[in-house]
Amino acid sequence: MSRGLKLLLALFFLKRKGGKRMILLMLVIVAWAAVSGYYTCALPGRPAQLHCAVIRNTGFAHLTRGMNMDTIAALKEETRPEDVPHLKAMLLGKDRIAAMTAAEVLKGMGRDAQTALAEAYKEAKAGNDTSRAMLINEHGGLGL
Repeated sequence: MSRGLKLLLALFFLKRKGGKRMILLMLVIVAWAAVSGYYTCALPGRPAQLHCAVIRNTGFAHLTRGMNMDTIAALKEETRPEDVPHLKAMLLGKDRIAAMTAAEVLKGMGRDAQTALAEAYKEAKAGNDTSRAMLINEHGGLGL
């Protein structure tokens, strides 16, 4: 269980009177959603820079995190042809929003990027991660 979730649960079960507990819970959820993932922006290196471009341009709607066209455009602007291995690593990483965005960017980058998409799909399939394989197939436009 992540530290953020543990903190949320601990704050929820604090003894508060009336509706104060619910208000406190909502404030904690909003704050947690607003800062989730921003820690990677402080890390050095190209993979962290690419991930930071996704994080800064992720849409928040109804307390859920999602990819939109601004997210894809921001990563496209940040990406260079030599970033294909880093984008492939994002495809297989823990962050599903970053994986979807990386697949959308790789889809339009050329032959090397298509090869990276196909390799990531095979790796996800071989590792029995069918949801990640489906994500790569759908957003990467592989048509498999």
